[in-house]
Amino acid sequence: MNPIIKDFSLFNKEQLNTFFPEEKGSLQGKMNRLIHYFISGVWVDEEALFKFAASKPSAKASEFVQGRAVERKVIRIESGMNFKNQTIFESIAEKFGFVMNFIRHPIETGAILPSSTGLAKEIVHNIPKDLNAAPRKIIEIGAGTGVFTAKILKRMNPHDTLTVVEFDPKFCEILRKRYGHIKNVTIIEGDILEHKGKYDYVVSGLPLNAFPAEMVTKFIAKYKDLTNNNGIVSYFQYRFVTAIRKLFMNAKEKANIDSITEQKEEFFARYRFQRNSVYLNVPAAEVLHHRISTHTMGGLM
Repeated sequence: MNPIIKDFSLFNKEQLNTFFPEEKGSLQGKMNRLIHYFISGVWVDEEALFKFAASKPSAKASEFVQGRAVERKVIRIESGMNFKNQTIFESIAEKFGFVMNFIRHPIETGAILPSSTGLAKEIVHNIPKDLNAAPRKIIEIGAGTGVFTAKILKRMNPHDTLTVVEFDPKFCEILRKRYGHIKNVTIIEGDILEHKGKYDYVVSGLPLNAFPAEMVTKFIAKYKDLTNNNGIVSYFQYRFVTAIRKLFMNAKEKANIDSITEQKEEFFARYRFQRNSVYLNVPAAEVLHHRISTHTMGGLM
């Protein structure tokens, strides 16, 4: 291996060895760099890397890609914030579980499939991708299997913190397996109504329409209680599903869902910030973003 990069910590020495084997310019080395590029978005140019490592032998990879679009990603990797994406088989198994649960409990479930990438991106898009941002505190409520969690993490910096509160023990087990190794992520198994703290961003995956109206009153009050002044609360709801579900409800159930709808609309009317539809989801959804301010009643859409 070229002695120039002996101490250069791209990610680790073992990884460097796969990029630059003993035979300089080998086909295997080029293939490994190509595979790495597709996974990480970082192309490791041999000549450029050697020159950089010669001038800064103890530098980190983030300095090598400073100012490029991949800088934040590399910094997260260096800080231990990387995580494994779902395998194809895990994704299929998760979707199958959702379908079976919908078949067994269509009224309570509402969702046929897990939240889409488009929905996940929309619900977190108000968390800026900004390396220069002051430390931010984020809480995710009702994370499920962690679809939103992954998108939140990709917007975080090493000095940000994420608290995940999930009631279901099975989901907590999945979340710990995927994200438990990340030092600035705290996973709590428990009731969000008992949780205390203040956050800049509140992301909720709770299916509010599946709860009694009096519980939704408590959840909305908790959203406000958890949010710092000028912080943002984001949650989603399915489009068209409520109208369809009401066709199969009795009078008491209809009164409950009408009360929930009224509460959500009042909450949005007071703290409205953004309201965006996501049609590439099953079922179609809309995301409601609220800016919680103690000084205003919400701005115009």
